[in-house]
Amino acid sequence: MKVNIRHHLALLVLGAALLADPTALTANGPQSIGTAGAFMVTARGIDAIGLNPANLGYDADFKWLPRANDPLDRDLQGRRETASSISFLGLNAQLQNNAVSPYWINNTLFGGLDLDQGNNREEFLSAWPEQGWNLQALLQTRVLGVSWRNFALTVEPQLDQSLRLPPDLFRAVFDGVYFDDPVSLSQTRGQVQAVVPVTLAYGQPLELPWLSERVQATYVGGGFKTLLGMACARIDDFEGELLTQADSISVHSDVRLSTAGIPMGEEQSASFGINGWGYAFDLGLAVDLDEQWQCGLALHNLLGGINWSDAGAWAYEQGYEIALSSADINEITGFSEAEMDSAQSAWQVADSSYARDGFRTAYPAYLLLGAHYQWRPALGFDAAYRQELNPVLDTALRPRLAVAARFDYLNWLPLRCGVAVGGLEGFQWSTGFGLAFTHYQLDFGFAQSGGMFNWAKGVTLGLEQRVYF
Repeated sequence: MKVNIRHHLALLVLGAALLADPTALTANGPQSIGTAGAFMVTARGIDAIGLNPANLGYDADFKWLPRANDPLDRDLQGRRETASSISFLGLNAQLQNNAVSPYWINNTLFGGLDLDQGNNREEFLSAWPEQGWNLQALLQTRVLGVSWRNFALTVEPQLDQSLRLPPDLFRAVFDGVYFDDPVSLSQTRGQVQAVVPVTLAYGQPLELPWLSERVQATYVGGGFKTLLGMACARIDDFEGELLTQADSISVHSDVRLSTAGIPMGEEQSASFGINGWGYAFDLGLAVDLDEQWQCGLALHNLLGGINWSDAGAWAYEQGYEIALSSADINEITGFSEAEMDSAQSAWQVADSSYARDGFRTAYPAYLLLGAHYQWRPALGFDAAYRQELNPVLDTALRPRLAVAARFDYLNWLPLRCGVAVGGLEGFQWSTGFGLAFTHYQLDFGFAQSGGMFNWAKGVTLGLEQRVYF
């Protein structure tokens, strides 16, 4: 026998559904999106930030003649006299989950599916993974990007988040609550933060006699990020359980949140501006093995973290302890609105918000290892390995491998495509193109993950304009 009790469940997860964890998603621009993340070794100028700062060393001497083994020389020969550019109005957006796709939504939620017929209910619930529903999002804009010789500077505000909701929630909502079968919401996790990274990177050739005998050229680079924290909200602790029995119902919940720059009560006001700061380091190495092979290694966001200040930091606590017998349930059924408010006040054991000390959140760190092979003058292949170093969600610990191709038969129309597996996104396919002229370039990237077309569970878009001078 089962009891359909869903209102309390919605209240328990309402706060969590609006928050998220620092995510492992990274877009890194439309060229990276169009190659499923394999665009590491061939990234130049502004694109080297977030991929491999050592690549800036290729422009150490801004008067140098095009190198035969640099795959970008074919479409950048007209720009090598200055090797300087400005990027503006760049936008990257990514939305990813591990359960639902447009096909699933159209054929279940909006398709008139009757859960009480046949195996429809079991098939419907099978879409929700046992480890819970993960939902991640990233919105990143490039308000300024400048490259000059072997230096690059970017200012890229971003809002990133991820959320995990426990599988018991969906079982209770869509299948009801069974007697003596507790519904646990303790796996709920979440945080969201808005950050403005300001990154300055530099690369240069590395001249070592014993190394020059083995490879054609070697470059090293590094970057320093100043992390300006605008706002943050995180779940410090979330416990919740609902248990029904033949003659009683009990509900327990305990939620603790911390925020910076985000008000949690009517007596508080939003704190606009910089509410925290931090720093991070990037290190990179790039090697030309011969005229066809290049490789690279980079570590990003080392020691990265944001210290949120005491000013504007708040804590919020809410807890419920409800135990109702069947007689109590029959009694409150006839309660007036005022009587119900009074009963809820008795059940609520904690409901407070107060100023708290500042706190620290991590900034996602990761490792990149890549290779490039220039098979034909107009056709090259890329591969990249990515490993998250401090993800919040355990599924992001899976290594990620991407391979891609770039076709430059027309210098002004570079075409890109790629596939990737592993990581937080799982399977991903991508495509993109550019309109590359002497002093102007427009790039577009598109990717889907978790499937293809209407079966995809995630989508990524990127668009950027750049002026060369």
